[in-house]
Amino acid sequence: MLFFNYSMFLFTELVPNVETRYDVGYFFVAMSVAILSFNLAIVSWSMYKDALFDRKKRAAEKAWQEIEPIKDKMAEFLARRTQIKVRKAFGIELDDIGP
Repeated sequence: MLFFNYSMFLFTELVPNVETRYDVGYFFVAMSVAILSFNLAIVSWSMYKDALFDRKKRAAEKAWQEIEPIKDKMAEFLARRTQIKVRKAFGIELDDIGP
């Protein structure tokens, strides 16, 4: 940054040779474009990573929503099976008590 501030002085009459001024000017413009491009690349990469993360997160949430009903059915099945085992262990007839 300090170099770029110094190079701004080189555009003035401090440098008597006009060709040198133009050469410094081209270098200044090239470096400014390079730094701007580098910063835009970093921002673009960050946005791409965030978008990819959001996409994966949405896909995981959708998969989880598909699993929830199956998980509830499994819990219901295990609860019913445990209830039947307990009734058999205590000698309770299955017909005596409702589901």
